[in-house]
Parts: sequence; C-alpha cells; structure tokens
Amino acid sequence: MVVKIFVESPNLFADSPFNIRITGLHPYQEATVRMISRDYYNINTSMALSPDTIWQSQAIFLTNAKGSISLNKTPAISGSYTGVSEMGLFFNLQPTSQEKKKLSKNIKNIPLFPSFHLQIQVIQKEEILEEIQFERYYLDPDTNYHEVQFKQAIGRLFCRKNQQQMPAIIVLSGSDGRIEKAQNIAQLLSNHGFACLALAYFGLDGVHQNLNQIPLEIIKEAIDFLKGKSDIASDRIGIYGRSKGAEFALVAASLFSDIHCLVLNSPSMAVLEGLKGYKNSKASSWTYHNNELPYTAFSIIKLIKQRFFKQLCSFNPQSIIPVEKIQANILLIASPNDEIWPAYQASLNILKKVNQKYVSDLAIYPNSRHMLTVAYQGNHRYHQIPWERLLQDSIDSWRKTVYFFKQNL
Repeated sequence: MVVKIFVESPNLFADSPFNIRITGLHPYQEATVRMISRDYYNINTSMALSPDTIWQSQAIFLTNAKGSISLNKTPAISGSYTGVSEMGLFFNLQPTSQEKKKLSKNIKNIPLFPSFHLQIQVIQKEEILEEIQFERYYLDPDTNYHEVQFKQAIGRLFCRKNQQQMPAIIVLSGSDGRIEKAQNIAQLLSNHGFACLALAYFGLDGVHQNLNQIPLEIIKEAIDFLKGKSDIASDRIGIYGRSKGAEFALVAASLFSDIHCLVLNSPSMAVLEGLKGYKNSKASSWTYHNNELPYTAFSIIKLIKQRFFKQLCSFNPQSIIPVEKIQANILLIASPNDEIWPAYQASLNILKKVNQKYVSDLAIYPNSRHMLTVAYQGNHRYHQIPWERLLQDSIDSWRKTVYFFKQNL
C-alpha cells in the first residue's frame, strides 16, 4: 500500500483548525508523525527570535484496523503531546534553537509574515515513508496592504480587494511596541471582512522610542484617516487593544465619539505610569493636547500585594479612566489570575460604569492569564498549565472577538 497524507480544513487561514489524516500504513503498528516549520511566526514568542528558526513537534500514534491515523480521532501515545487533538502537533510546535537577531527599527525592513509552511512527515523505524508541505495564511493573498505614515505613528492597513463600506478596526498591541504583533492580529481580522489598521505607536524609527507620554492624537488621526477612505464605512470604526494597547484604546474611546466598538484584551481601568525601556518613566503613558494625563505610579509593594495576596491595587483617583463617557459597544477579555495587573477586577469596574445604552460583555479565562492572543498559536509562557486549556482559551477568546466585532461594529 502507498502511504498518503491528507490535510483537512474548512479554509487555509491560520485561525482555523486543520486535521492530519494518514492512510496506507499497516494495521496496529506505531508510527511517528512529525511537523516542521522553517518560516513560522508565533505571536506569543519573543520578537527577537530569529525568523530562520526551525520549529518542530512529533508524536507516536497506533494505526487502526485499516492502517490509518487521524489526529482528530487517534490518540498520541507519546511525544510532544498525548491524547486526542487535531491541533495538538501544531499548538505544541517548539523552536529548536533560541538564536536571537537584532530587530530593525526601520518599518521597511520589518516583514509582513503573511503565511507559513508546515511539513508533515510519517516515520517508521527512522525511515520517512511519506511527507508533504502545505501553507497556512495569516493574511489572505487577495488582500491589499500598504503602509501609512502618520505624524507620530506608523501603520499598516489591510483591506480585502473589491469591497465597499467595510467596517474598520484599529489594532493596538501592548508594551512590546513595534508593529509585528499588531499586524498579526490585524491580518487575521482582515480575513473576516474588516479593514484593519495596525498601529506602531512606539519602538520604531519615526515614532516615540518608549511607552512614555504617547499622544492620544495618534488615535484621532488614525480615525480621521479611516473616515476619509471611500471604501470604509465612516460610522463603523472600532479598536482592538491588548494590555497597554487596551488601556490606550479605553482612554481614546473616552475622548473620541467616532469609536463605535471596542475589544479590550487584558485591560487596565486607569492610566498607568509609562516605561523607558524596562524601567518606570516617572511620567504618564499618555498625553492629550501636550498635557500629561494623571496616572498611577508603579509600586513594587502594590505589585507584591497583587501577585501574592490577590489584593486589588489602589489607583490615583484622577487616573481612573472615565469609561462612562464612552459611546461604544465593549467586549472585555480578562483572567482572574493575570500576573501583570488586575485585568479581571478592572473589567468588573469598567462594566459597572459603562453607559448601559451600549452592549458590554466580559469573557473570563482563568488559565491563560495575561498572555491571550489569537487562536491555535502555541503559548509556552505558562508551563504549569495544561496546554489543552491554553489551546481552548485561545480558540474561544478569538472566536468571541471576531463575533463581537461582526455583531456590534
């Protein structure tokens, strides 16, 4: 018999599952299935990890009476994971080295990372019986993209071709800065019919170098840019923000009524102190009309109380974001076990204060803590948590994100 490998998936996008099915093996024999990628971008790993890094996972399976293996039915006996999971090999891909490369600060030198290739090998007795390669897409090849230079920010705009009156989403990443993580999220959202603008607001040439005293006018300029495009619906502009990006989005929405929908991943309820590198800046993260917004200063004592005693941090009352002024539908995504700041408690306080005229909801994920991004991407930050829970959280939170934007933007 001839060994064959089949890839089964509803589409080719990276936020959809796929199943690996293998036929042509002998009944009731063990076989190793190996997955390899040589161009994989993972949003949950260090941005400095070399793009040439090889990622790999493998597991041993027992064929059925027909000599077949199907990852959505056949349990992995040992290897990178055990049990039944069609996405088990993919989610458990690991870099084979930790080589780092210096990151360019020139936007022209930063890759799009629009897709990646996966190689599947079927192995018995150290012999590769069959192998195939296929491609998964963060960005639909039928999507237009161009860079946008703002006064104090740089953007990458992703729009599906030949669509009119598209809803638009501004994507803001967190304290990592730069554009890679924001563009990864923006690309995936654009596949669902949104025009998506990934914004780099610090960390690159031509923008602020630190997360410190960032002007709120950046968001207003981005909104006005989107409203001026003929293929975008000017009354359907939203923001996706995670971590410090969620804080940025929340403050902006309290000032600008042009924002109609927010998805805030691991938000803060207050303006927090800025950063210079990894140190607190002794200044606000944000400014408006050249004036610093009142902020809550970083305190190691507060951090210890939050992490070890689960105490809600006290905030400078003037730094609390006036969410009651927001004229937008809001989805909050948070973990009660967030290790960076009390995102869950902040979300509860936000929900109590928002204008009840608008839709508001909270999605809670105890497992993934502060690092919760997009579906199916491996998250190895929390080794003590079963990977199956992290995988399920990534799927559920991403589906809720897409659905909320589709229903409320």
